[in-house]
Amino acid sequence: MISNIISNGIVDSLPYILLQKGKGKRVYEIWHLLNDLDREKIVKQISDFFNCMFDLKYNNLFKNDFTRELKSNLNYNINAINIYIDNKLFYVIISFINNNTDIFNNEENVICYTDMHFDNILVDDECNITTVFDFEDVKIGPKYCVLDTFVRMSRYPYLYANEADEKNVRVDDYTNIVIWLKKYNSEVFNYNNLDVKLKLIALEYDMRQLIDYPNNEGLKKRIFEDLYK
Repeated sequence: MISNIISNGIVDSLPYILLQKGKGKRVYEIWHLLNDLDREKIVKQISDFFNCMFDLKYNNLFKNDFTRELKSNLNYNINAINIYIDNKLFYVIISFINNNTDIFNNEENVICYTDMHFDNILVDDECNITTVFDFEDVKIGPKYCVLDTFVRMSRYPYLYANEADEKNVRVDDYTNIVIWLKKYNSEVFNYNNLDVKLKLIALEYDMRQLIDYPNNEGLKKRIFEDLYK
């Protein structure tokens, strides 16, 4: 599923990896045309891919403290966006952080690919995954880290779609994604306070986006609604 490396190196102080071009169509291109059997088939393969990633070994030099890093990022991000949000949203965010960051415990860490949305997956005409790419967001953390993208995509599927695919995105087509993931990988869901933990991970991501797009009122509204439920 992962493209072969053609070359790698550093250009102008920036590292790069050149990968072999994948074959197939992006899942976003065809998702609206598929029936639920084909959609479930794709999700099952995604679940299998996650399990393969979980089983990989990693050098302890790359081991990070997921909880400490998440808390640090949450605190940094809320200070960074403070000037861009009103007092009501600030209070909702800071209250949610203060009330919930102690729910994390010593959970097993594995290799998680946390950006496996439908614009980063290619499939053939039989809905077999041919290529997964864009591995910038690989992290060491609990297995549930992989769920963040899919929970967000099931609620707001247009967020990851490029401009050409946005017109074909219908929320109803994405409502079963998390259900299918749980069907094929129930252990990823077997954590205490999972909903709150995922909200904190999503909040860290959304606040990072707000730092880059401080005038995005839709993003501010989404953060408020997700935390105020």
